[in-house]
Parts: sequence; C-alpha cells; structure tokens
Amino acid sequence: MNRYIKLALTISLVALIGVLSGCDDDDSSGPAATTEVDRVFGLLSSSGWSVSEVLVDDLDFSSTYSGLSINFQEGTYTSVNGGAIFGASGTWNFTSSSAEQILIDGETEIDILEISENSLVVGLTWNQNTLGTGGRTSSVSGNHVFTFTR
Repeated sequence: MNRYIKLALTISLVALIGVLSGCDDDDSSGPAATTEVDRVFGLLSSSGWSVSEVLVDDLDFSSTYSGLSINFQEGTYTSVNGGAIFGASGTWNFTSSSAEQILIDGETEIDILEISENSLVVGLTWNQNTLGTGGRTSSVSGNHVFTFTR
C-alpha cells in the first residue's frame, strides 16, 4: 500500500508541474497594452496647456506669445493668442507611431521634445516673420521651443 501512495504522489507531482509549466504570463483578460500614440494623446488631451516660455534661436520671446494657450482634442485643436503659428482652431495628427512629432493644419511639423502630466515642450522651425497691427511681431522666424504647463 505504501508503494501505491508513493506512486500516486509522484504522478500527482508530475501532473502539477506540467500544469504549472504550461501557464503563460500573458494575461489576455487584462487591459490591452497602451501604444505610445495612446499615451501621448492622453497626456495632450487631458486638459489645456498654457505657455510658460518661448525661445527662438535661444532668445526669450515669451512676451511675443503672452497668453498663448492650446487645447488638443482628437484630430482638432483650439488656441488663444497663437499668432501665426497656432490658428484659433485647426487640425492635427501624429506623423508616426512613435508619437514624437505632430502635424498642425497639414503643414507645420512640431517635434514633441518632452511630455509629462504637467509639462509639454515642443519645437519647430518657423520660416516666416509676420507683423500685426502697430508693427508688433506676431511670429518670428527661427527655431522655436515652446514650453507649456498646466
């Protein structure tokens, strides 16, 4: 009888090892993996952004874009005091699955240099000088770096 108990325990142990080794770490019932586009879109669109600093060719042009704010929704954006670069409203999309660049209004490429819950830093090259009323500059050509916060 002792022999039959040992045999049953051995068979049970081998079966248990077989069952456990067949388990996969991939839990298909859990949430789907978030893509980089989903992650960045979630950060962009969760609430609006207000400009805190603007550098053009490493010079401070923050006063030129004073009061600039931007809100991103799926495929569209709205802005206040965006000058010539950011219209009052328009379209946008990611240029790749890496979500490192967006295309504004089908023509302006903007690099996402940094993004977090409370900070957005974007860069672009602007090739135009535009003048507003009274000779005040609405946009300046050069390499722009916009820092936004919430």
